[in-house]
Amino acid sequence: KPVVMVSGLKNVKAAFNTEFKKIRTGSLLKSFSKLFGESSLLFITDTEKHSYLRRLVGQAMTPEAINMAMPALVKGANEQIDLIKEQTNTTMEATVTNFTLDVAWRTILGLDLKDDEIEEFGQKVDDWIGGIVDLRTLLLPGVRFTKAGKAYAYLVEKIERKMDDLSKNGP
Repeated sequence: KPVVMVSGLKNVKAAFNTEFKKIRTGSLLKSFSKLFGESSLLFITDTEKHSYLRRLVGQAMTPEAINMAMPALVKGANEQIDLIKEQTNTTMEATVTNFTLDVAWRTILGLDLKDDEIEEFGQKVDDWIGGIVDLRTLLLPGVRFTKAGKAYAYLVEKIERKMDDLSKNGP
């Protein structure tokens, strides 16, 4: 199937406004969905459910939600700055990656990782992303047995455990 990249806010809005009507967004490769989850926003083909999930994600990106997250974002940034100060040499790629992962696990997912789990979490995210961008992984019949598939399972398990905890104990 042909793939098209769309850039520019106006063009992206036009594409998303015709989603499920004239065009389809997202790839429906089975192995790709195995690395994202079949109920991922990218793979929901039911218009109403997809719209509901997009609105749900959008609520987390409102100015109010971002303001509420600011203390955690500032804390994460300050921790990265402190780490830079402690080092003789630093690589900005590592610093930015660590900050991004901190935002992902702490602020977006709300995980309670212990210090010794943070590095493993980062490695699993790296393995998962590596599989997403590697066509060889996507074309293998047993994607879930690859490094990327195992990393996906690890990440899902962490998130599901947090969701179970929230269901039992509340926020």
